[in-house]
Amino acid sequence: MTIAGGVICITQSPGRAAAGRAMTIDDLLAAVRVTDPQLSPDGSSVLFVRTTTDLKTGKRNADIWSVAADGSSAPRELIGGDTSENTPRFVPAGRRVAFISSRDGAPQVYIANATGGSVRKITSLAMGAQPPLIVSGDGSHVAFVSDVYPDCADEACNKRKSDEADKNPVKVHRLTRLLYRHWDEWRESIRHHVFVADVSSGVTTDVTPGDFDSPPGQQEDGAIAFSPDGKEIAFVSNREGGDREAWTTNHDVWVLPVSGGQAKKITPNLASDMQPVFSPDGRTLFVRAQRRPGFESDRWYLDA
Repeated sequence: MTIAGGVICITQSPGRAAAGRAMTIDDLLAAVRVTDPQLSPDGSSVLFVRTTTDLKTGKRNADIWSVAADGSSAPRELIGGDTSENTPRFVPAGRRVAFISSRDGAPQVYIANATGGSVRKITSLAMGAQPPLIVSGDGSHVAFVSDVYPDCADEACNKRKSDEADKNPVKVHRLTRLLYRHWDEWRESIRHHVFVADVSSGVTTDVTPGDFDSPPGQQEDGAIAFSPDGKEIAFVSNREGGDREAWTTNHDVWVLPVSGGQAKKITPNLASDMQPVFSPDGRTLFVRAQRRPGFESDRWYLDA
């Protein structure tokens, strides 16, 4: 009786009823979204992405903000503007920040100093850059994902085909194989590839050429990792080939030099292997692995 009476008293308090109102769909749409927190190397601050929505146009804008890790100061905008700025990543030592921005058209990788100034563009890819954005341990390279036409051998070819597709007034989907669509994304003629860019020179290399997705679509999170010495990169790819790709969960972890070359498969498991992480000494590679091939909802284990 006492507990019930207390609940009724709280929920029916005149003061509380007068101060509130029912939540509307506009409240939900206009709510500020805070995502992707990144702790600085010294633990003093946190970078995060703050996304707002214009209710009249439906346009969303993401900016990079910073706040003291102990909450001693108010959040402040670090890198912003009218275009999207997202995926902030501290470069080791914390004096610079790498991020992805669409300020010059297609999303590209940029780097700024720790206060958000001296912004410099690193990549210039026709198909743009996509998360994840990974920084090597020495800060000399960044890895990320970009779409490519698998029959293209260079960036000039990718740009030409991308421009032709954009300018072609006929918008049709020619389906010749599975998988051609994942959720709301058509992918019948392009592939995900892992790119590595030199932070100083901007030289960018497709290190996973071929007619494969590296990493698989909609499974990019945690699918790329640099070795501690920055000389190798691990990534996830399903390379069953042909229509087998649509019927298997056999994602494997591969390793190759950051400069590119022959990729080596290191997971013999016939089920899914994901999210590679190197040990601090670089001698062990940990992966999340399933046991039953073809079963997407299988339990995950930690393998090494």
